[in-house]
Amino acid sequence: MLEEQLARYGRDRNVEMSCVHYGSAEAFLDAPYDVDVVFMDIDLPGMNGMDAAAQMRRSDATTQIVFVTSLAQYAVRGYQVDAAGFIVKPVRFYDMAMCLDKVCRVIARNVEESITLKTQSGLYLFPVSDIEYVETSGHDLVYHFSSGASPIRVRDSLGRLATSFEDKPFIRVSQGQLVNMMHIARVTGDCLTTTGGATLFFSRRCKHDCLKRIAQYMGRTI
Repeated sequence: MLEEQLARYGRDRNVEMSCVHYGSAEAFLDAPYDVDVVFMDIDLPGMNGMDAAAQMRRSDATTQIVFVTSLAQYAVRGYQVDAAGFIVKPVRFYDMAMCLDKVCRVIARNVEESITLKTQSGLYLFPVSDIEYVETSGHDLVYHFSSGASPIRVRDSLGRLATSFEDKPFIRVSQGQLVNMMHIARVTGDCLTTTGGATLFFSRRCKHDCLKRIAQYMGRTI
């Protein structure tokens, strides 16, 4: 029924889409998925949908999640994993369309948000979401990217960059490093590990505020 309604939504909004179905949370988490939105039931065989979403968020902070379930009492917990919406069964087309309209706006905003980096060899345009972390090197900044693109060196200050990124999910872990919380894979002791495998250490001055902001962003206690 949901797939039929999604197909209707695509026709009405002139949006091209395709759907992939997984029979369990484990099958979904094990798959190399590359999607814009996940419609997740909660009452699943094995791992439930809420726990699966929490595990997904440890390495994926951007993919939109919509819970589709009869278990309305879990609605509040959906905000802990930054859910885009919560649709109670039986799914009505109007409810699904309103939720997907919101999801599409978020996706479009994320795609459009980019940064232009000026180097000696020319201008480079990157999505802000692709920046894994930025670190100082002398009087320059070195940008590291989650896509695997080669690091780019730019003449700039980390203080200026941190100020311009105040409305984005970046935190300054030390005097010389700024990290994108979308790409934090693990936090242990005095350091964090990015999804790309880099280890960044908290300065004593920054640690408390960083841990607080990471916990708020991830929706879980660290």
